[in-house]
Amino acid sequence: MKSSIVFFLFATLLIITSCKKDDGLTPETQTGANTFSCKVNGALFIPLTDLFAPAPLSVQAGTSFGTPILKIYAANHNVYVKAISFDFRDFKGKGYYVIDSTSDTKIDFRLKILYSDSRVAEKGFVNITRFDNHIVSGTFEFNYNKNSENINVQKGRFDLTFK
Repeated sequence: MKSSIVFFLFATLLIITSCKKDDGLTPETQTGANTFSCKVNGALFIPLTDLFAPAPLSVQAGTSFGTPILKIYAANHNVYVKAISFDFRDFKGKGYYVIDSTSDTKIDFRLKILYSDSRVAEKGFVNITRFDNHIVSGTFEFNYNKNSENINVQKGRFDLTFK
């Protein structure tokens, strides 16, 4: 009995140490799992509920003055970058959207110091891999580098439902 317990503990330890290290990011799914995560300057960013803040994760799809739009918002008030929001104007559905100074795709995020202080991403992409049946999924990366402030967002992914 004692040797089987020792063997079980040894086997469990071996399995745990041989597995790939978990980086905390949500899986890349396309099922409407209502997940969002990325790395901001190497640190994990996931939406987190705050007692005095609006819902930490939301998505809106529809039209504004006849133009198709998509808005995605994720917030965590306990980290440096407080919120990341995607604002697609003239949204065309599934596809690869390049973010640069001439693009209609806007990505902004709020910083910890001032909640109303926003930065607009300078370069990056959002790849919408699914947009149907009230599900939007995709991946993203972008950066902001101005006035010695460098914010690098990598390995971003989301899988959300909308009404």
